[in-house]
Amino acid sequence: MSELPIEPNLIYQSDQANPDQILANASVSEITQGIVDEYYLGVVCSQRQDFLRSILPRLRNDSKYQQILNSAKSSSPDPLLQEVFQGQPALNNLRRQIVHDPANSDDQLLELLYKHLSYKPAVNQQRESIKKDGLSFQGTSEDPDFDDVPRLLFRVFGVETLARALVSGVRYYPDAVIIPTDGGNEKQFSRAEFRKILDSLPVEAAIQLVNRKVRALTSTVFNEDTTSFLPFPVILFAFTDSDIQNIPYLSKVDTRKRMRIMKIGTVCHEIGHGLYSLSLSSKTLKEWEDISASEDRPVTEYVKRYCDNPDLRQEEGFAESVRLRVTAPDYLEDNFPRVANYFTRNFPDIQPLQK
Repeated sequence: MSELPIEPNLIYQSDQANPDQILANASVSEITQGIVDEYYLGVVCSQRQDFLRSILPRLRNDSKYQQILNSAKSSSPDPLLQEVFQGQPALNNLRRQIVHDPANSDDQLLELLYKHLSYKPAVNQQRESIKKDGLSFQGTSEDPDFDDVPRLLFRVFGVETLARALVSGVRYYPDAVIIPTDGGNEKQFSRAEFRKILDSLPVEAAIQLVNRKVRALTSTVFNEDTTSFLPFPVILFAFTDSDIQNIPYLSKVDTRKRMRIMKIGTVCHEIGHGLYSLSLSSKTLKEWEDISASEDRPVTEYVKRYCDNPDLRQEEGFAESVRLRVTAPDYLEDNFPRVANYFTRNFPDIQPLQK
């Protein structure tokens, strides 16, 4: 599959078009709306209804949960609470609710405990599911850069790491260009439509529009709102107009293979989000925070987008480090040895793409 990197000399200089006008007139994405319907309405909302109707009343009368709940208000809190309040960033939404709504803090703490304790069973179940049925892949066989991604993921991550990230598979929409808007909707274009749009814009406006493009949705987007952890797929969209010629960690890669490495690296990045949000304990999260804060520059240019948001910078730095560990391990080791050492010690199963 050929890609169309931005070439400024090919973009028509026009004062008549701008990205906001184009997005305002574009259609809402059927793909992302379908994802919302399938996962949020079909899974997350249904799960929450069941939790409020059946599970929460039971937890209120469960002696184990009540004992932990009572200890939170004592001078000797249960050791489990350290992980509940300091590990697993995917629990941050629930933690914020407790702070902002103290009147309902008991029920919210019960939900927080319940969700935290659901992780290990979910990993165990997903591990067995992967061993039995593998992962689900949709659309990858249509792209020569991706046709071997099922085999590659098992080789570079292994069953255990994929289970810890609660990844159920990969869905790939190679002709869908998705652009989020300020109003909260995503607009969808085909690759050819998006090429024409870029040709109608001034150079800077075209580059800004490309930088807004969503290339993937990680499974942790859904798990942030569940009441118990579940496996979800990584969802990928078109990589059209990705400028890959001047990325430092790809400088030694054959130019004909750079787009393939970028695509595979994006899958690894999204799996990295799962590992960061779901699998990190309070200890490994604190260690990553210290390493991330000590680096005088981000691991990739992409992470610079999040320099004004420490939490996102830390998470995106982790996800990009997973990308580099798989697709550019020498670059990671040479330029960020503390980061490389962290992954060697804490995620030894993650292997480089090229051995």
